[in-house]
Amino acid sequence: QSSQGMISDELIYRLMSILGHLVQLKTLK
Repeated sequence: QSSQGMISDELIYRLMSILGHLVQLKTLK
């Protein structure tokens, strides 16, 4: 279960970073 928790946290962190990049691209445009 601990491994799954770490994986979920990593996925969430990646998703947040991707969303941040998308927001920056939209603001630049």
